[in-house]
Amino acid sequence: MLVGVWACEYWEDLQRKKMTNPGENFGLFRQNYALAVEARQPIAIGDTLHYKMTNLAAQTYTVSIQVQYLAGVNVLAEFVDRFTNTRRMVSLSTTTTFPVTITSDPASKAWNRFYLVFSDIAIAGGPLPVKFTSVSAQRQADKGVAVNWKVAEMDVKDYTVEKSTDGSSFNAIGHLLSKSDGTNSYSFTESRPLEGNGYYRIKQTDKNGRIGNFLQ
Repeated sequence: MLVGVWACEYWEDLQRKKMTNPGENFGLFRQNYALAVEARQPIAIGDTLHYKMTNLAAQTYTVSIQVQYLAGVNVLAEFVDRFTNTRRMVSLSTTTTFPVTITSDPASKAWNRFYLVFSDIAIAGGPLPVKFTSVSAQRQADKGVAVNWKVAEMDVKDYTVEKSTDGSSFNAIGHLLSKSDGTNSYSFTESRPLEGNGYYRIKQTDKNGRIGNFLQ
């Protein structure tokens, strides 16, 4: 677990170096040190959390970013991947979970592949393009599950419906193109869900490639 702390009273001794090991390592990075806890002044536009990773295996990992006490801050948080050249929106009020894949390409293992940046919403592309007004998953008479959502959208390319059996690892099960800017309703039915609990989320992709996950 990594921790970033923003406080009105800044104590540098709050910071904690991260112990390294011969295996996989993933930590915050500042002033040539890998950190488990990084202390900062109150959050501001342009703040960036840099990460350092070493010895990761060629496989898919799950990244979870949990944010607390920033729901009222008027900034846009984005997790940036230099290898895939993608930017993923990070919620400031809930946990954002997504996969990252290490391949045989040495560039995918670059120590500075990832960083988290806080931007001005206007500079980053205007108001957030999506506001979900309702999301639901309902079992149907034929034992299928209908995932429905209503959204006020702008500049959205498409939506991907993802499912998990444990609430952590998600896989895509459906894909719908955006209808148009404005308020729209969507529905996707999983015809043959497995027995047991199912967790669904909607992944939205903007026309500029920005990705956001909205959990159900």
